Amino acid sequence: RFFIVCYHLPVMVTKDPTTGEWQASWSESLLAKTCQGTFVSDAHRIGTITTNVSVTESDKKALRSLLASMDCTVLFFDDATRDAHYKGFCKQVLWLAFHHVDLLDMREPAVSFDL
Repeated sequence: RFFIVCYHLPVMVTKDPTTGEWQASWSESLLAKTCQGTFVSDAHRIGTITTNVSVTESDKKALRSLLASMDCTVLFFDDATRDAHYKGFCKQVLWLAFHHVDLLDMREPAVSFDL
């Protein structure tokens, strides 16, 4: 078993305006699937979700239960923490580190091409 921790869970959630019930489905994200197009079966995903409505405490409880059935743990942050993490740590530290890996090791690049 392994854990995938990402900022956005690879799920789409919606709230039915008539019944007030939450529904969730997998998105077409690469984090949700393997290279063969099937779901990673032995993974537990941890992250945030995006909704089109404000989320109350009872909504959070319902979403935690719903997403637990999909083997996901949803995290809820206040606005300041969310912005500091996403705009600060994710975009200014992690993105740079993971997208410039070859620049971190100029002497022995991770990938070499013989042309």
